[in-house]
Amino acid sequence: MSLFKRVVKLLFVFGLIFSGIAGFNTSKVSADSKEVNYQDLTSEQLKEINEKLEEMKNDINLQLSEGKEDVFSSRKVSFSDEPLIMAFNSVDNFNGNGFALAAQQKKNFSGYVANTFPGAGFKHTVSGWFLYGSGKVGNYDYDPDLTGPLYSKSNSTKANRLDDSVVRITSSGTFKALKYAPVEYTTKVVIELYGSGTYRVVTAKIN
Repeated sequence: MSLFKRVVKLLFVFGLIFSGIAGFNTSKVSADSKEVNYQDLTSEQLKEINEKLEEMKNDINLQLSEGKEDVFSSRKVSFSDEPLIMAFNSVDNFNGNGFALAAQQKKNFSGYVANTFPGAGFKHTVSGWFLYGSGKVGNYDYDPDLTGPLYSKSNSTKANRLDDSVVRITSSGTFKALKYAPVEYTTKVVIELYGSGTYRVVTAKIN
């Protein structure tokens, strides 16, 4: 394990950018009210999304396991011109002398799943930090945030310490369309934090 102090900024970007029929139909938009004609994603589209998500998750985790710090993965879906995107970026920041300032090091993380369609999108973000050292996860904190103006939102988020070296954060979100009942989406983000200072995306889903 490095004796240098790492202050790491992590960005987990996963965007579902839909056009045309992808999730929302914009062919009937009122010029006065700008009201979006809401159309639910089909079960086939959701199945395809989550199959691609699983491929991307495995690709990202493979790159992380190889020690890469700037990783990227994307997949096309059949019903959109825009790809799904998942990316991580980390930046090391050392003190002037290059020596560790503390036995424990801190890593920040932030990840989200989102439908970013203009005017009718939603996003489920989980961000936080954890301390690690000597192969163990120390203190940690996390904060879920659900956004989307057309939805009522709720979440259930918890962290479980599986052992001294692993903490699992599980966040489940629910988005209910305020005007277009019974349209409802659920999201799930699961991230494991490790005493080595690494982490892994276990689940990233929209149902």
